[in-house]
Formats: sequence, C-alpha cells, structure tokens
Amino acid sequence: MKKVVRILGVAVFCFVVSIGVHAQEAAAPVDEGAIVLGEAAPGGAAAANSSLLPYMLRMFLVLGLVLGLIYGLYAVLKRAAKPQADPASPIRVLASRQIGAGKELMVATIGARAWLLGVSDASIQALAELDDKELIDELTLKAQAEPEAAPKDFAAALAALIKPKGGTLRPKRSNDFLARQRDRLKRY
Repeated sequence: MKKVVRILGVAVFCFVVSIGVHAQEAAAPVDEGAIVLGEAAPGGAAAANSSLLPYMLRMFLVLGLVLGLIYGLYAVLKRAAKPQADPASPIRVLASRQIGAGKELMVATIGARAWLLGVSDASIQALAELDDKELIDELTLKAQAEPEAAPKDFAAALAALIKPKGGTLRPKRSNDFLARQRDRLKRY
C-alpha cells in the first residue's frame, strides 16, 4: 500500500511539473499599441489578458516540493530512530543483522528459549528455534556487555545522519577562540 501511495505521489508530482512547464511557455507576442489602459476595451468588455493558472500551478508545484522535502526528512528520521528496549522486559533481542532494505534477522529470547526471527516491514517470521545453550549464553553476554544507546535528540540524530564518511565533523573554530580568550583573562 505504501508503494502505491509513493508511486501515485510521484505521478502527480510529474503531472504538476509538466503542466507548470507548459503553462510558462512563451505566448505569441502582443502588440503593445493595442493595449488599452484605464479605459474600456472595444466592444464594452474589459480586457483580461492575464490568467491565474500559471501562478496557481507554480504555487502547487512549490507546495508539492515543500511537502516532498518534509516527507523525505520524516522518512530519514523514522529510519534513524530505533525503539528503545525495556530493560525489565522478559523478551530481549540478543542480536540483529540487516540483510536488505527493511529486512532483518534477529535472535530473540524469552527466558531460556531463543528463536531466529526474520523481520520485514510487513511481517515477522519464526525461522528456527535455537537449541544451542552455549550460543544463547554467548549472545546474552554480548548483549549485556554492549551499552544501551542513549535516546538522541533531533540535533544529534541529524548530525549523525549528515556526518562525513571520513570521520567526525570539524571542530568549531569559535570554541578555540573562546578557550584562548578565557585563558588570556585567567592570567590577569
């Protein structure tokens, strides 16, 4: 259903863009000497040479672009935000591995029993029950050793998404300047 909505949205967007392009094509040149200003046009009807259609189309096009950007930002942040696990819950996810877009393998436990689950956007499938006690204990120890990720605020989530591949963002030079000024004032 989500794919159908996205496809329809792209089709409507393309339709609006094509109408906007055709609406802004240059019309035949108008003889400026024939334009009557402030008087009634010949035949008693007021001359109405301007149309609101291009302006309305441009407005809808810009609105569509803004809504598309908002939806894109929403989709990126939705993917970046993972639900936080309740530490007191008897159900625990010991390990997970992304295997495709919206598809994941997870090892989940309830008490001493563990299952390998296939998780997608639409469903969750139990693939196998894990009987290897040593594997379950090893995964449990690894899960307990890894610290739980602290919930991120909007700024931290956005900074993590736009961080360059080579490492962290460059430190701000204003912080260095302020630190030097503080050190200079401390000397006196």
